[in-house]
Amino acid sequence: MTVREQVAAAGARVRSKRGSVLMTILSVLLPWRAWFMRAAWTTLGRTIYAPTWIDVAGSLEPYRSILEHELVHVRQWRRWWLVYPISYLLLPLPIGLAWWRWRWEREAYLVQLRAGTSVEHVVDTLWRHYGWPWPRWAMRRWFRRALARGPS
Repeated sequence: MTVREQVAAAGARVRSKRGSVLMTILSVLLPWRAWFMRAAWTTLGRTIYAPTWIDVAGSLEPYRSILEHELVHVRQWRRWWLVYPISYLLLPLPIGLAWWRWRWEREAYLVQLRAGTSVEHVVDTLWRHYGWPWPRWAMRRWFRRALARGPS
């Protein structure tokens, strides 16, 4: 199954952040605006927003592991509806020791780790771009243990 078919089967869609008023507004609120618009993939509900430079009408296969990561968020949003966005953004804190953000992202990042992304890269990304959600040493340990257990 192609990744585009996986997205469709999940009832999701991929849009570019380019031209999205919502994504532009969100980017203004973030201290790492350039990264958010040019590098970060963002999922809200069933819409997956791609970085501005990606041609979403073209092949999405080069972004398979990223889109599979984002599809985890689509499923989380569908299952947990209002709990998911509130806990992701606010609990217990919006930045630093944001356990719920760590909890949601670790499930999604396991997809990319299993596709070959390094633990160090994932931990660095979480630390630098997700508001320091959990101590680095604890994130490394959790990912290494989860990978050792194998697919769940």
